[in-house]
Parts: sequence; structure tokens; C-alpha cells
Amino acid sequence: MNILFLTLKIFSATGGIEKVCRVAGKAMNDYSIEHNEKLKIFSMHDDAQTITEPYFPSSIFKGFAANKILFIVRAWKRGIKSRVVVLSHINLLLP
Repeated sequence: MNILFLTLKIFSATGGIEKVCRVAGKAMNDYSIEHNEKLKIFSMHDDAQTITEPYFPSSIFKGFAANKILFIVRAWKRGIKSRVVVLSHINLLLP
């Protein structure tokens, strides 16, 4: 994976951070397509079956349904292989 985007919530709430994350995810997806990069988006609190359209395809999205341990383990493993890791919130700094 070239780019990893980590967020707390992206579709399960309608606040300002979530709106910014949806738009940022779409922008990163557009960028990854244009530059032949691979993008993966991990959300700690969204469900795995979350509908991500029209922002980005569900194939690049993984929701962890508040399973913090699994989120941290997968984010760490994927982050090591990524060229860029983007955090949507300061609370994601430790994982």
C-alpha cells in the first residue's frame, strides 16, 4: 500500500470532522487514481458494511466497528508498508 488514511469516523456521524474526512477520502482516492498509487482507508468506529459511495469505492475502505485492538494492529501492519500515512485526528497519533 502506498497511502493509508486513518480516521475515527467517516460515515457513522455527520459532524464537521466527518464531513472533512469524506471529502479528504474522495480527494485522496482521485489522487491515487491519477498517480497510480494504492489507497486504503481505515475507520475505527464505522461498520465494515458502510456504504462509501459516492465518495470512494468500498473496496478501499475498512471499518472496524469500534474494535480498537484490531484497528491498531491492522493500521500498524499496513502503516509499515505505506509510503504515506494520514491521520484525521490527533487521537490516532499513538496507534
